Amino acid sequence: MGWLLGVDTQILYFINGLHCPFLDAVMWQLSKPLVSLPVYAYFIYLLYKGEGKNLWRPLLAIALVVLLADRISVECFKDVVCRLRPSHTPGVMENLHYHIKPNGDAYHGGLYGFVSSHAANTFGVAVFIALYARRKAVTAIALSWAVVVSISRIYLGVHFPTDILAGGALGALIGWLCYYGYQRLARKYGWGNSAK
Repeated sequence: MGWLLGVDTQILYFINGLHCPFLDAVMWQLSKPLVSLPVYAYFIYLLYKGEGKNLWRPLLAIALVVLLADRISVECFKDVVCRLRPSHTPGVMENLHYHIKPNGDAYHGGLYGFVSSHAANTFGVAVFIALYARRKAVTAIALSWAVVVSISRIYLGVHFPTDILAGGALGALIGWLCYYGYQRLARKYGWGNSAK
């Protein structure tokens, strides 16, 4: 187990060590939900093409994905496992570069980091969208965005890579389960699902 923690920390140091003023600004923005709006607007457009006036159905399913991913990542993992973020871990936190907020404070995130809610949310939505659209380009965009957002959290020093991997796996599972449930309802009630 010790070797895994060592590898985890070394990957964190490598990604966080890539810091420069330009990347600091980019990675900080990538962690903010509003930056994802153009990507999610494209996803909504795809859903609209498949559902038309019934767009609310897949949107409700995606809202459920985000709600479950967010709550489970916090209440069943962060608040239970209580693994400190690297930015709060003695022996690690002193070696990290942090984003400095406009008020002059360094960004450290909350106390606990396992699992990453950012990774759970973005991968949950990505998997749902990928399964819904069933197009390689859409899958590539959705998963790439989830990866980029997740890496930004390591870069900022607020998550170990294993926080991200576990959060991504959790989100992917929730995205798949919600899509499966959505498809069951679609077949039962004759809903359309033809995003192109």
